[in-house]
Amino acid sequence: ARAGSFYVINVLDLDLLKKIFVKNFNSFSDRYGIEGADPWPVNKSVLMLHGADWARVRKIITPTFSSGKLKLMVSEINRCGAVLAKTFQKNAMSKSSVDLKQLCGGFTMDVIASTAFGIQTNSMENPDDPFVSLAQKVFGSDVFANPCVVLSVLFPRLAPLLTKLGLGFWPNDSVQFFVSRTKEIIEDRKKGINTGRVDFIQLLLNAEEEVQEDNRESGSQSSSKRLDMGEILGQAFIFFIAGYDTTATLLTFFLYAMAVHPEIQEKLTEELDSVLGKEEPNYDNIQELKYLDQVVSETLRMYPPLLRMGRVANETVIIDGYKFPKGIGIQYPIYQIHHDPEYYHDPEEFIPDRFTPEAQANAHPLSFLSFGYGPRNCIGMRLALVEAKIAIVHILRSVKIVPCVETEIPLKVNLNGSIIRSFKPVKVGAELRQ
Repeated sequence: ARAGSFYVINVLDLDLLKKIFVKNFNSFSDRYGIEGADPWPVNKSVLMLHGADWARVRKIITPTFSSGKLKLMVSEINRCGAVLAKTFQKNAMSKSSVDLKQLCGGFTMDVIASTAFGIQTNSMENPDDPFVSLAQKVFGSDVFANPCVVLSVLFPRLAPLLTKLGLGFWPNDSVQFFVSRTKEIIEDRKKGINTGRVDFIQLLLNAEEEVQEDNRESGSQSSSKRLDMGEILGQAFIFFIAGYDTTATLLTFFLYAMAVHPEIQEKLTEELDSVLGKEEPNYDNIQELKYLDQVVSETLRMYPPLLRMGRVANETVIIDGYKFPKGIGIQYPIYQIHHDPEYYHDPEEFIPDRFTPEAQANAHPLSFLSFGYGPRNCIGMRLALVEAKIAIVHILRSVKIVPCVETEIPLKVNLNGSIIRSFKPVKVGAELRQ
């Protein structure tokens, strides 16, 4: 296929994809993009960086997503989850429908504002907060639905000009708001002003200090390994992009599935009761919820938040007799693979048992691509799953999710663009649990 002056090969062969992602990773280590389309500091993020710069930044920030660091964030996720559950309870008592994307987006917004920036928002009750409204503007839409972005794809030479005019991938006012706000937080932290909360910004600053310490211990005079200000800002920005909409989308489709599959919801609540009892969810005990993991995985299979992703060949390479010229784009259509009957029988049916250990033992490792694969997979995968599962525990302990008159059955989804969307708002009802 051709996108403007850029050629893209659609790859559906999973064995070939595995070689691209792993064995031949060095030839396909970069994501494809449009030169000049991403404003500073987005172009400094781990999502957009290329080559050695990507490898260096990825290595520095990977420890910020360790299990030990995630455990420190759980209390804030639980706080936001409790507010989310109360909102569902209010809807249940008033017998009003729930707009899932709006409410779940409020939850993920509050979690990320807290775990990334150390800012306490309450977007479920105060959507007019300037931090919230600007974040929703930049993070709550599919960039490929923006006509200026389409122009950038079709005519790549226009991209730098459109970006300078504030007509690029990301609204300039929102980008600048986050840049200035994040800079303020960083300066406060460097002056020793800290909320005492562990968040992504603090972990990035700690990681930077650890790199400097390693350089001193090794006698290295080089500071090239450190994150510069642009890179710190870029990681904070992309953390918000990656964590806000995708996790809200997962929760939206998960709760829709609970409404239309009451038998699955019932089995799940039985597991919550038997495994957790009245215990508060935490990093360790949610790992014991095996059926919950299956239902989340089936949600991500059927409704992958990202419909497709890509790489670019940074050198000419031949794999299995196929020649990939330098500069060619490689696209892997996640939704199409997840709905291929070759890998999933009755792919339009919601069947969590596809993800039992026994079933997965025989599955192709690349038949599930919601988090990518190989060295450039999703760095925030564990945080996203912890966040979503804790939210689900809080919700299903409080209410039963049921269909309402506004629930669309079957649900029609828009497969254009890069992010999965429902054509209509996804709405369900809620009943108080006895």
